[in-house]
Amino acid sequence: MTTNKLLTRYFLEFIVIVLGISISFYIEKRNLNAYNEKLKNISLEKIYQNLSQDLEDLEYNKSVHEDLVFSGNQIIHRGEYLFKNKKDSLGYHLSLVSTGLTFFLDNKEEYSGMKNSGLIELIENQDLVASLQTRYAETKIFKVFDDLFLRLYMQLKTLTFRQISNERKAYPKFYGPLTHGAYIGDAPINEEVINYIIEKTGFHQFYVQIMESRIEEDKKILKLIEKELNRKEIETESNSWSDMVY
Repeated sequence: MTTNKLLTRYFLEFIVIVLGISISFYIEKRNLNAYNEKLKNISLEKIYQNLSQDLEDLEYNKSVHEDLVFSGNQIIHRGEYLFKNKKDSLGYHLSLVSTGLTFFLDNKEEYSGMKNSGLIELIENQDLVASLQTRYAETKIFKVFDDLFLRLYMQLKTLTFRQISNERKAYPKFYGPLTHGAYIGDAPINEEVINYIIEKTGFHQFYVQIMESRIEEDKKILKLIEKELNRKEIETESNSWSDMVY
């Protein structure tokens, strides 16, 4: 066999080897991309489920805080009338606004895992990426309000419990406290308590506005996830806080 034929043979063998390696790398890369895309979609599905549960909790918590705003305003604007004419109602509203609070348990583990693993970079819709980043940064505010209402609860209960009858009735839904009683104080609610209630009612009202905004933004994120996954329906399992308290 001549030198030229040998060179040609070795060259062809080299080309075959290089092509084989290239094809192998291509297939491996394609399989890896497909695997990561599948993981991304699974993570987005779980985030969708978490947000759906969070929405239920936010809707429930909002309804609680709206009731607390109503009771606070009853004390602020009609306290003396209720003292003279409707002590049962006064006790109900005082019990509720003094001790009512909620806790928002944010489901953020799946988003954190997606971010830390780099899967979030595979999301094509950058509006969805930005919305998720903003969403999970902003929900820290809920912990601030949880702590605030707990502090006000501790301050108010020491001032109001002695003025509430120990003959208790159950609330129609879970507000934090379970029961309320009639007002048994021999004088209208004093200025110190009224000032606390004014402060707490204002925070409840502000909190309602924050939750309303978050609810609307979460609904938009759900739509963006549906678009990213090219689906109209994603199976969710209801396991929210609101289901546990009703």
